[in-house]
Amino acid sequence: MEKTKKSTLEKYYISEVLDADKNVESFNFKKANQKVSGNFKEFVDAVQNFITVSEKTPNDTRVWFHRDGAYRGSVDITKARLIIEKVREKQVANKDAISYIESENLVDKPAPKPKVNLEEEAEKVELYVADHENKKASEVEASDVESDSKYTVVVDELRPENGELTVLYHLEHKKESSEVHSKTLYGFKQCTSCQVVEEAPVEEEKKEELPLYVQSTEQPIHYHNRRDEKWFVILLIVLSVLIVVNIVLIALRATGVF
Repeated sequence: MEKTKKSTLEKYYISEVLDADKNVESFNFKKANQKVSGNFKEFVDAVQNFITVSEKTPNDTRVWFHRDGAYRGSVDITKARLIIEKVREKQVANKDAISYIESENLVDKPAPKPKVNLEEEAEKVELYVADHENKKASEVEASDVESDSKYTVVVDELRPENGELTVLYHLEHKKESSEVHSKTLYGFKQCTSCQVVEEAPVEEEKKEELPLYVQSTEQPIHYHNRRDEKWFVILLIVLSVLIVVNIVLIALRATGVF
């Protein structure tokens, strides 16, 4: 069976040409990877030139429209004919032609890629450590952590505890970054030779009573006893003197001196 030859797509471009005041002056027409082959004052004439070229080639053709430094969509020969019809019908000015066909969806554009939700992707990601059965959690390094994510996984911190490993990480994609997430990994090698040594309770040392402490309680008592004896002696002396004085006075009265 004879194989059907696959058609080659010929690409063409129509772009605005601006004057010194940045007003649309004309439109250039060129084939991809070639020099400009035509310049047209009217937009519809540039599109008609694409149709004419397309009708002469056995290959498929498509033209891209360029405005303000960006491509605004493309069409095949069928849609190119429709564009000429609509622009003439609405009498669209040359300066607005490419904007018009873009706003009216007369051109084909690639479907926008769905925006990536890195937070959801970070939650779904699976982390693992190769040969984890032969590694202790405390021996794992950030470079050992692998994932099944198609986005970049950045390990922020590793927290080994009780034979388990908590991994703090975030995802990066282009210029975007997720928040920090965490997952705990299990199944690491356990330390069988490690024994938890319980510390014996430290008995509170019994405080010995120091002789100084005993003396400090007895000496004031002893001091007060001696002081009391001193006052007692003084009191006896005073009383003795008073008694002697009274005896002398009584004797003098008896003799009639007083």
